[in-house]
Amino acid sequence: MSKRIRGLRTVREWIKNGPLVLDGAMGTQLFDLGLQVTDCPHRWNIERWEDVRAVHKSYVEAGADVILTNTFGANEYRLALFGLDHEVYELNHSGVEVARGIGDRSYLIAGDIGPTGYLLQPYGDFSPSDFVHCFQRQAEALDEAGVDLFVVETQSDPREALAAIKGIRKASEKPIIVCFSFSFGKNGYRTVMGTSPDEALKALLGKDIQGFGVNCGQGLEQYIELVKMLRKMTTLPLLAKPNAGIPELIQGEVHYNETPEDFRRMIPELIAAGADFIGGCCGTTPEHIKVIREAVNAHIASRPREIV
Repeated sequence: MSKRIRGLRTVREWIKNGPLVLDGAMGTQLFDLGLQVTDCPHRWNIERWEDVRAVHKSYVEAGADVILTNTFGANEYRLALFGLDHEVYELNHSGVEVARGIGDRSYLIAGDIGPTGYLLQPYGDFSPSDFVHCFQRQAEALDEAGVDLFVVETQSDPREALAAIKGIRKASEKPIIVCFSFSFGKNGYRTVMGTSPDEALKALLGKDIQGFGVNCGQGLEQYIELVKMLRKMTTLPLLAKPNAGIPELIQGEVHYNETPEDFRRMIPELIAAGADFIGGCCGTTPEHIKVIREAVNAHIASRPREIV
């Protein structure tokens, strides 16, 4: 697997033999290791890097082709909530370093970039240029540390996603995959900002992205439907990172009800729907990723082989 070629051709080369397997949840795994809701998870890249690497290693050993850095909220605006906005470079750079050196390094490292946590004008106080600068700072550190691609996750406003693309492009030419988070309601699938899947995709087409996707928000059954919808709209590589079901609050604790066996039953349908990158979001574990690996391997093995 080539790890340094850029652009859409590169992404298509990565997936030419079948879907690539992404890792699973980072946040819920760190909570199991003792992370508190008042802690900055990205500070663990320095203070408890062994634990973060252990999570990465568990996913690589489960069969992940791509692991995402522990940098989802490591932008200056989110870090400011912890008084750490002066550590954007250090926390992102260390996030990549922690992800290195696991096994034979046959996996790709994706620089994980989440939303700022704030709204653009007129709903909020920030301009698009503010967001571009914010994302540029994060992308510069990730790029310098050596990521192979960028995954922009959990987007709800196409304008923020466009700012992320612009910010990354000021720092790097490496492939970008942008993912939105949708929930199902009376108006169908929408983000929290009211954006539909087709509106999100149309806003980003032609904007120098090398893949589009969905993450978080819903479980696997909904993702099968979402990917089917998106595949009818675009030939771009599609990424899918479902939760382990829709979270439920039981006796004050968040629980996810889709087991690895549920994934075993439904992942073949997600592959058939057209997903090119498949992993897990909140609540997923190495066991979920192992099941995805097995399903992808079975799919690849079942494909007709070319006669040379």
